[in-house]
Amino acid sequence: MSRKLIGGFFGLDLDILEETQDSIWMRWTNGASCALDFENARSALAYLFSQKKPEKIWLPAYICSEAAPPGFSYEFYPADPLHGVDLDFLTGHAAAGDAVLTMNYFGRVPSSDVLEFIKSRPDILWVEDRCHTLWSDAPVYGDWAVYSPRKLAGVADGGLLVSYHDEVPAPDYAPPNASGVNPARMRYEDKDQSHNDLWYPAYQKSEAGMAVSLRSISEESRNILQNLPLLPLAEARKRNAKALMQLLKGIKGIKILPLGDVPFCVPVLLEGADAEEIAANMARSGVFCARHWVNLAAPAEISPQSHDLARKLLSLPCDHRYDERDMKIVADTLKNALSVLK
Repeated sequence: MSRKLIGGFFGLDLDILEETQDSIWMRWTNGASCALDFENARSALAYLFSQKKPEKIWLPAYICSEAAPPGFSYEFYPADPLHGVDLDFLTGHAAAGDAVLTMNYFGRVPSSDVLEFIKSRPDILWVEDRCHTLWSDAPVYGDWAVYSPRKLAGVADGGLLVSYHDEVPAPDYAPPNASGVNPARMRYEDKDQSHNDLWYPAYQKSEAGMAVSLRSISEESRNILQNLPLLPLAEARKRNAKALMQLLKGIKGIKILPLGDVPFCVPVLLEGADAEEIAANMARSGVFCARHWVNLAAPAEISPQSHDLARKLLSLPCDHRYDERDMKIVADTLKNALSVLK
């Protein structure tokens, strides 16, 4: 058996399903006045914009280009996971009737002053991007929240659009895209992870073909989310993040960014190295670290500091698939990758 790979996209979470009153789906939608599901999060966002028709749509400068659904024009405001939101800019530019998308970077909600500003401007449509947020102790602060479960658990598709005090009509759904489930199913079936040369290219092809649509989430993904307990996943993430951060303390040349209540990952800023090179080096050792993000939606001239940050930021995996031994492998592999550059 080959060594277990660490990181990368999720296989299906079919081994930890149990009868529960505390499922991911229930946690995300309980008490909502409106909860709609789509094939992916960008479709959920596009549908909301098509229904609300805001005067102008503001996106944070630090957001991946794929997150911005086509068919709309956007403006960008300064915001990133290191410096937070530029409230002076938003105060001077966002107007009544506009929509503003806010990001919970790595599962962390914005600072209290940003939350106060949001509360003070009910004339703006606030959309909270929770695609990195499995759970937060803080309640949803946006008029609407968007979730991307495939980034957080073992489901192959899905995007949820949720509000606790607003509504839009349900779309005339097209049938789910069953073929999109195949890569996750292939990875799940490959128990010893010896055939990643088959399922990873299939995943890349599926990702490249993902589009905005009115397709609903697949029934398989819906069933998993409705039966997958949230608490064990959240506790595993917190436990692994704590262990990994302790192991990272002795590694020079990195800065750990603040985490959310339930960490999406352990994001590190590489102070003297290029994240692309380090990620490639780690991947050769079987540890796959995401880059959030390689391609930013905002042009470099609009927010050069965001593009500089994107070159230095690396997301270390700490999710429920792993334990403390795996976290040691992640830390050791990062340390080795950095030492090669010296």
